[in-house]
Amino acid sequence: MKRNIFILIVVGLLPLFISDINAQLVVYNGESVKPDWWPVGSVSEVGNHWSNPFQTGANTTASAATIWRNGGDDSWTGGGLGGLNIDASYRRFTVMVYKEVEGNVQLELQDAGAVHKEWLNVWYGQPTGVWKQLEFVVPEGSLLGNVTTLLVAPHNMDEKSNVSFVGHRMYWDEVVAYSTPTSLELVLDPSSEVAYTNVYSITGVLVKEVGGDSGLNITSLPKGMYIIEQTLKSGVKISKKLANY
Repeated sequence: MKRNIFILIVVGLLPLFISDINAQLVVYNGESVKPDWWPVGSVSEVGNHWSNPFQTGANTTASAATIWRNGGDDSWTGGGLGGLNIDASYRRFTVMVYKEVEGNVQLELQDAGAVHKEWLNVWYGQPTGVWKQLEFVVPEGSLLGNVTTLLVAPHNMDEKSNVSFVGHRMYWDEVVAYSTPTSLELVLDPSSEVAYTNVYSITGVLVKEVGGDSGLNITSLPKGMYIIEQTLKSGVKISKKLANY
């Protein structure tokens, strides 16, 4: 688990420092963190720590997990990890996926005793045949507790009657969990002489105003995209989009 400080953004001549303090937990990366996946659904085995077939794309690591997915397989076929204890504060997960067809990728999360489960699906679209990082978010209000079991189905699609589906090897890698950010703050450079800062919703509604060059914390606002508009003492206005997730 580690804390990260992101990102320096320079908007015009006005530096903004975005501090996103959240915990990150690597569940599997095929190298330094490489528990063995067990088979789920129609497959009899999972290729653990298989050679990455496309190391020049978004995922340049050497190893990944893989299954051979046939058209007659159950849609939820894939791999699973048990014996985990991912704190319930981790509500966002990313998974790298590589396959040759479009379709849903499913991440199933279970807490102790599978009392609560979440089935999260994200579409893997064009272009195919490349690594893509997919993001899975546990919905607000979920009763899911600490995650003890995690299952990946790289192609959660019913292909049993699809005669054009060609069985092939599918891969996943870089499974990472992220906690809910404890703060998301814009720290304005005092030398920028900011008169005030307005925060607007993406639809243009003013939701917050801060005077002077004090920091701006938006974690109290609903999750979503916002437009930050800063007015300098000179009258110049500078704006930037910022996501609060």
